Amino acid sequence: MVPPDRLASLIARGDAEGGVTPWDAIALFNAPEEQRKRFIEKFCPPLPANYAPLKSEPEGVSRAISEDADGWGRQWSREHWTEDNWRIYRWVYARQTEHLDRQAGVILNALRKSNYLNRTLVVFTSDHGDMNGAHRLEQKALPFENCMRVPFIMSYPGTIPAGQVSDRLVSNGLDLYPTLCDYAGIKLPPGRLGVSLRELAEGKTPKTWRDLVPVEFEYGWAIRTPTLTYALFNCGANPEMLVDREKDPDETVNFAPDPAHAATLKACREMMRGWAKHCGDAPLLEKMKEMFGA
Repeated sequence: MVPPDRLASLIARGDAEGGVTPWDAIALFNAPEEQRKRFIEKFCPPLPANYAPLKSEPEGVSRAISEDADGWGRQWSREHWTEDNWRIYRWVYARQTEHLDRQAGVILNALRKSNYLNRTLVVFTSDHGDMNGAHRLEQKALPFENCMRVPFIMSYPGTIPAGQVSDRLVSNGLDLYPTLCDYAGIKLPPGRLGVSLRELAEGKTPKTWRDLVPVEFEYGWAIRTPTLTYALFNCGANPEMLVDREKDPDETVNFAPDPAHAATLKACREMMRGWAKHCGDAPLLEKMKEMFGA
């Protein structure tokens, strides 16, 4: 949806900038081929470095994308979209991200005008990312960095130093609630698995910190350590995925079937089993027992 004022502005620009403007994206699929090509070359991002499907990809990935309800989902786009289609998709996603950024600015400007900004904790985060063309995939719900790694930005003038970055493993699903309780002076109810990020945000060094972040998705489970991602799908053949993000940051190869990585694979299984026991994840424990024994 393009806001009316934005649409009017784009129409008014007409054939500026060599006859191709962002307005053309709205009519791309009906545009002459030459105009379409000019738009793609001028405005659309290139294909990602990891555009090719993951080597030794678990069957669970195909199962996940083939079960989209309308039958016109991710499997269809993976099989039928051209490179130009993927570049247009990436352009649209970038424009959506810019629109979201503008809306965040609306809220921040309102806080500034009301003099609340200096006494308001602002947290910007997301529940998921988007594959955005990586491995010829789109949307979410898969155990890749594109989906799992999301923004987590905190601002509290006078309390949180500006400009600092932490590489500690955090989970917004687990840690956001304890963090907000901490800043609000509310005692955290017992049994919560997350931790407050207040010390990290304020530039302090916690005495201890987690060595993995758990992830649960519709078709399985995953853990993410500082350098590795291990996933276990609940369907399909070759259900394990092991990626070394330090050596292979684009996640191009699944090392799980490679005997040379057997020790690392075993260690990841044990880390996942330990987390499942810690949080009482019965379905995951049952799946691991079925595959690997007690």
